[in-house]
Amino acid sequence: MKKNLEILGTFLKTDFILRYQNSVLGFVWVFLKPFVIFGVLLIVFSIFRQDIPHFPLYLLLGILLFQFFSDGTTFGLHALINKRHLINNIPFEKSLLVFSSVLNAGIHFVFGLIVFGLFLWWYGVMISILGMLIFLFLILCLLALVLGCSFFLSIFMSRWRDTGEVWMLVITILFYLVPIFYPLGMVPEPWHNILWLNPLAQIITFAREVLILGSIPKFFQILSLAGVSFLMFGIGWIFFRKKIPSVCESI
Repeated sequence: MKKNLEILGTFLKTDFILRYQNSVLGFVWVFLKPFVIFGVLLIVFSIFRQDIPHFPLYLLLGILLFQFFSDGTTFGLHALINKRHLINNIPFEKSLLVFSSVLNAGIHFVFGLIVFGLFLWWYGVMISILGMLIFLFLILCLLALVLGCSFFLSIFMSRWRDTGEVWMLVITILFYLVPIFYPLGMVPEPWHNILWLNPLAQIITFAREVLILGSIPKFFQILSLAGVSFLMFGIGWIFFRKKIPSVCESI
């Protein structure tokens, strides 16, 4: 366990440094990308401000959560390909490559949340202890969901290079299907139920409820979401463990 944690720490540090090496803005990109999207959408969709309390907070939180899903799965997708020179040369737990890639995206996410916390303070929004605990649990569910997807995607990418292009298309479609810049309540009922099946949509909705609206989701809703998220993680983990030996031989 200690050895794995040391390797994971090394991967995290190396990936973070290499990602911004020779970049003019460097670490600024951690903040720039999500907040540029936030600024554009805030201007374009400001019409919803009359219907949604604290719309800038509503929008920013949705972007940050979606961006973590997008970055985490995209980084995870390339986890094996980017480190293929290490896979057969150094003996280590191969799943650490996926963990380090997703956690690297998590670092960006944490810094985004810090800025979001400043926005909460600026708008005078108070969060209850229970609400904060539920939010942290939602982040854990989101992490499990991202890791589960990444386990599948990393294996697919090692076999079929088109996986990256396909997943970028999926992410683009998801951006409009997940309630980031619009309330889910404005979607017609048949489509509302379909969109609600997406655990990412539930995570974003519940996070807004506990942090911005001050309401607490029903227990069975949180439990159901956790079940889906951790089931995705478990299935992805089993799939990865089963396929990684053959991937190591062919990559």
